[in-house]
Amino acid sequence: MLRLQLVIILTLELNIIFNMKQVFLLLSFAIFMFSCGGETKKAENTTPVVAQSATQYVAENLPSIDVKILERLFKEATAVDYIFHNHPFSMSQDEDASIKTSITYFSGERPQGIPVNCKPVARQSYQINGEFVAEFDVYFDQNCTFFAHMVNEKPVAANKMTEAGLAFFNQVISQAIGQSQQLRGN
Repeated sequence: MLRLQLVIILTLELNIIFNMKQVFLLLSFAIFMFSCGGETKKAENTTPVVAQSATQYVAENLPSIDVKILERLFKEATAVDYIFHNHPFSMSQDEDASIKTSITYFSGERPQGIPVNCKPVARQSYQINGEFVAEFDVYFDQNCTFFAHMVNEKPVAANKMTEAGLAFFNQVISQAIGQSQQLRGN
């Protein structure tokens, strides 16, 4: 019952926030599309590059998430679900403005790879008319802030998170932790 109340409260608060930002949403998406559109050149060397630092990667040199996938989600997605792995909540958004805003959290830049010491905090799943069409692992900690496009439970592409995405996940997780502590009486 407490989880249901928390999800309802988070969903209501987020929907109010995102409905006020529709103009920002369209502008952000236009900027995102412009920044992603320029890289059509394929990598000349597909051999993995050994990192010169001590960082080891689970997956290295992943391509950027295909812009066509993000465009389709922006135009057609009817819901986005967030399932947080180590936090006692999940949330679902089905308002068009909220779904479109979530797409603006994907930067046009890709990370070097998925470091061994980084673990996803959530799974972000997009639906079109009830069918799951795209899933992303959300990496959100001090050293890892990006999305990994997952196909058959394997990362196939990745993009860094925008500042708006960082603010969104920081706010959602902070609010949920705070409300959870209040409900427990801590």
